[in-house]
Amino acid sequence: MMLTTHLRSAVVVLLLMCAVAARADGPLASTTNNAAPAAPGDSGTAGSGNSGIAASGNSGTVGSDESGGGGWHGIHPALGVGATHRSDQWTGKLVPASITWLDDRYEFFVAYFRDQTISGLVYQGYPAHIDLAPPLWAFTLSRRFNFVDRPRFKSFLGLGVAYLDTEPCANPAVQNDHTPVLDFYEPVYHGCDKLNGSRLNYALQLGLRIYNHTWSQGLEFNYRHISNAGMTSGNRGEDFLTALLVF
Repeated sequence: MMLTTHLRSAVVVLLLMCAVAARADGPLASTTNNAAPAAPGDSGTAGSGNSGIAASGNSGTVGSDESGGGGWHGIHPALGVGATHRSDQWTGKLVPASITWLDDRYEFFVAYFRDQTISGLVYQGYPAHIDLAPPLWAFTLSRRFNFVDRPRFKSFLGLGVAYLDTEPCANPAVQNDHTPVLDFYEPVYHGCDKLNGSRLNYALQLGLRIYNHTWSQGLEFNYRHISNAGMTSGNRGEDFLTALLVF
């Protein structure tokens, strides 16, 4: 029953994303298509072949690509580094990668999270830590909306859905077990993730891309959050920062 609820919510989010995308893409595509046929009528029969072909071959084609109507225009893969955050300390590291398309309107993101712990504690006189989550994979699909889009940089908001490959802790006693573990003992995860209440989640991101066309597309910095918005108990979520080199 809970999985069905999550699936319905994910479908609603995706439909809303598609609706907003269609509304945003429509006026630009319409303007481009109406402007393309204007050039051939200005010159005579002899000129229509040259200027007509030039207009349709150059401005028409370029306009189509810029509007995203010609396919997956502007595909940009990215690879980087990241770190998870909890309360007032860093809790772990991750390796993120992404690919954006249609002028960076859409993003598929994947990351491998290493084990997440609250470290630097002292328990019974010995160095200790609290285990939060075992190593896991995360996958997100998001729609991005630009706040500011300038030649040198742009800022954006991303909304989407996420899937985590690690089982959440179903037992509340295990889920809320924050007993420190001595550093010289093996990590104790109980085989589950204490941070996330479900495998299927929502994804939120705030980002800034700084363009540098000399040696790459640029650098991208993101704050990201993955959670199920309180649809299940124990929903603390993943909070993390990523820095990506965009190609």
